Amino acid sequence: MSFIYKYWFFQFDFPNKNKKPYKSSGSNMVKNEILRTYLPENFEIIPLSKIASFLSGYPFSKSDYVKEGRYKLITIKNVQENGINLNVDNYINNTPKGMQDYCNLKPYDILLSLTGNVGRSGIIYSKGCQLNQRVALVKPSDPNLNSYIYCMLKSEWIRNKLQNISNGPSQSNLSTTEVEKPLIPFNNEIAIKFANLTKPIIKNIVKNLSKNQRITKLLFNHTPYKRTSRDIWLTSKLSFILLFISILLSIFFCVSKFGKFISIFLLSYGAIDG
Repeated sequence: MSFIYKYWFFQFDFPNKNKKPYKSSGSNMVKNEILRTYLPENFEIIPLSKIASFLSGYPFSKSDYVKEGRYKLITIKNVQENGINLNVDNYINNTPKGMQDYCNLKPYDILLSLTGNVGRSGIIYSKGCQLNQRVALVKPSDPNLNSYIYCMLKSEWIRNKLQNISNGPSQSNLSTTEVEKPLIPFNNEIAIKFANLTKPIIKNIVKNLSKNQRITKLLFNHTPYKRTSRDIWLTSKLSFILLFISILLSIFFCVSKFGKFISIFLLSYGAIDG
């Protein structure tokens, strides 16, 4: 999906009213003095805070940790380059009284790392997870923009912006307020069209990742011996292999099932090659 996002919102060759690539077909571009670049007409410059809120996780105490329990504890360690790794170090049995409800994570929730390698993002694909501090839940102002925001946060452009405003060269940190500051070019109608196009792909990725998680659990948790560090390492590697396969299968499935959108993809690639 990243190549589609880049083509629509960096090269601005989303389909215009005539179903031709906007910029390449000569549609009107207007110089924007804020970003010092040309943007399609009817695009505006907005802060991220206008389309999403960033909510920090709960500061659990180590006394709350258990090795096996009711909820997986999602920490900064679980937000990796390739997405969310649900092989957690600790669990939570009892929800703290002061914990906000949004820290009870749900499938399709988007997470963003706030320390260390800031700007890593991923999507939750399983129930029974709670959110620790130093990780933010990304809450779209309009749920219909969920897949658009997910792809935007995955883009190198927005991640570079977040890294540039983080504090310190060795151990970067971001506050949720700082995350909301970057300015982006935005058009709600185009963003909704993109979200509707990519939503089926994300839906199938989440579905397949959930299945893969159950498979790895059967492979490693239902064994007569205690898991070693090597078992955990193998589980992590297997999860990412299954993640890669899931993405390929999901894209293939959606391309097959939603053939009416293929013309948009082909149109985009035709413009690139030309």
